[in-house]
Amino acid sequence: MNNLSSILKNAAGYLLLASIVAAVLLILPISDNLVFNSKYFAFIFITLLLGMVFVAHSLKKGAVEIILSPFTTALTVFGVAILASTFFTNNYPVESLLGFGGIYLAMILYVLFSSTATEQSFAKKIIPTLAISGSVLTILGAAQAMGFGPANLINQMTGLSIPETIAFSLASSPFVALQVIGLALAAVVIEVLMTKKISQFAAITFPILLIGAVLHVWAILPGKPSSIVLPSLEATWSVALDTIRTPRAALIGMGPDSYINMYTKFKPVWVNGTKTWALSFSQGTNLPLTLLATTGFFGLISWLFLVYVTYTLMKRSHTQEGKILATTLFASFVVQFFIPANVVVLILQAVLIVGIILSERSRFGVLKFQALAMSIEKTIGDALPVSHRQTALPVMITSGALLIGIVILGYLSGRAYAASIASFASNKALAENDAVGVYDQQQKAIQLNPWLDVYHRQYANTNLLIATSLAQKTDATDADKEQVSQLLQQAVREAQSATQLDQYDVQNWAVLAQIYQNMVGAVDQADQFAIQAYVQAIQNDPTNPNLRISVGGIFLGQKKYQDALSLFNQAIQIKPDYPNAYYNAGFALKELGGLAEAKQAYEKVLTLIDSNSEDYTTVSKEVQDLTAAIEKQVEATKSAQLNSQGTTPSSLIEQSAQSENKRINTPVEQDVDLSSQPKATTPLGEELNPSTQPTAAPEATTNPEVAP
Repeated sequence: MNNLSSILKNAAGYLLLASIVAAVLLILPISDNLVFNSKYFAFIFITLLLGMVFVAHSLKKGAVEIILSPFTTALTVFGVAILASTFFTNNYPVESLLGFGGIYLAMILYVLFSSTATEQSFAKKIIPTLAISGSVLTILGAAQAMGFGPANLINQMTGLSIPETIAFSLASSPFVALQVIGLALAAVVIEVLMTKKISQFAAITFPILLIGAVLHVWAILPGKPSSIVLPSLEATWSVALDTIRTPRAALIGMGPDSYINMYTKFKPVWVNGTKTWALSFSQGTNLPLTLLATTGFFGLISWLFLVYVTYTLMKRSHTQEGKILATTLFASFVVQFFIPANVVVLILQAVLIVGIILSERSRFGVLKFQALAMSIEKTIGDALPVSHRQTALPVMITSGALLIGIVILGYLSGRAYAASIASFASNKALAENDAVGVYDQQQKAIQLNPWLDVYHRQYANTNLLIATSLAQKTDATDADKEQVSQLLQQAVREAQSATQLDQYDVQNWAVLAQIYQNMVGAVDQADQFAIQAYVQAIQNDPTNPNLRISVGGIFLGQKKYQDALSLFNQAIQIKPDYPNAYYNAGFALKELGGLAEAKQAYEKVLTLIDSNSEDYTTVSKEVQDLTAAIEKQVEATKSAQLNSQGTTPSSLIEQSAQSENKRINTPVEQDVDLSSQPKATTPLGEELNPSTQPTAAPEATTNPEVAP
């Protein structure tokens, strides 16, 4: 039995070390978002395996044990904050569980299982494993810089187009790789300083890690292959303050993985004047402000408490190994006050916490739930014999319940990973122009994981594209027409499901609006449904000029030029240097007869676009045509006024000049009231398909071409 106990403890120890290697170096190119998913699901499955070892360990000892370290309280409070933010902010929390919410919760279980079931000696192996992983990452980064790194092999095996430069890293990116290498370098330096000796291992790994740090610092500098782009601290602060204005959001935030939605909703309008105006960020400038927006004060304060506990252990550690690990962990927390979190560093922090507990285990208490002892008393004559019997039933029930929970979590995690694999297969089919493959694999992803809005959104787009392709056939049969109708119904249904799964994601509403917009002319009131969906999108992303331009485009199709112009002017107010807004405003003005104002708008476009582009030539031709039309208009007006009223030529020229001095970007006195538009009486999705429920959880906007 002692041999079994040793096997279990060693198994847990090797899983502990494997989690370091997997977090830093593992990439399985079989799922979408291949870097994050590879590390996320590897960590989830390692945690579940540790849970099984924990159960076996408990059954062997006849008691369920939990190490009571200072981290126990801090992690428990933090876990409660994450659970509250995950389940009380959204009816469909799967997106949070498959993102940072899942990582945070897995970290807590990981520490609970591993610190109890792992052999204490493995604490000494954490720093060397981290240093070796960082050194390998350095070597692979150098190989990437020379063009023959792991990306080359992955591309050959999968047909992907991963950059074969230092812009790609097995850790995720050069920025994340720098954090990992920096953490490993800090651990080696701290160990040398505290032991006051340079071991052979440190002498080998230190220069490698130092070279890696320098290489990756170079890679992220401005103008280099992987220069980092982060939201400004001012924007992050503004988003956090606006997010917590309601009491519930102030307490528990809007969900651990909701930052990208909060950023689009509360992004300050002045950001539109910066280079990052079209980007949406899934993390703030640093972790504390991100936690404030996503998990509220409860999550932020509990995380700060975790940092404080680490600091106290760093100061009061009784072992040298514990002090080295605590100092390294505290250094990683300090860095997160200045940069965003990432899955790799979070996993490494969980490993360091386990190492600290293992190295200091002798000074921590143990919460033990043992088997119950029972006694049977029976009087026979003057004697009172007592027989004792011990039952392990309570421990077996507890362990069995825990095992069932682990199996259920493993099954659900497996389905989620299988769904991401199907999504990856659909992307490959898209690259191969296999529409049927895209359709089938996206359908499979939804069947495996129906609670993630991105799958429904992608499937809706695919249905629309296939329907559009069939509708354009010159020899379309009745069967083709029927299929087009079914595909459009499915597109609406899936887009509506996406909006229900995440009502704060602007992309869901934009896709729904685009689907309706493509139905204009074929389905009654489709334009009104499109406008209503765009209004929802604008509420979720009020500083996005493209959404207003899209609504204005619908009004242009309805020949409501004044309403369209109001929206284009709003887009100009939001982003005064946006050529597309001016061009569309010029088009609307031209249709309204304001030729001079239209010319001014087009001339503004010319100042904002590349003079060597085709768009510049197109707009220049528009300006020339408008100039000629204005001259004719002036001559005609002058002739008419001379004949009827005897107006002098000079006064006409003055009137024309005054007209031309009107600026297109003059703020309108009042925004167009979209609510005044006729509302559709029956939601289109319900008309096409009564079922609008889901079938059973950082994207950039690019400058569109100048076109009305």
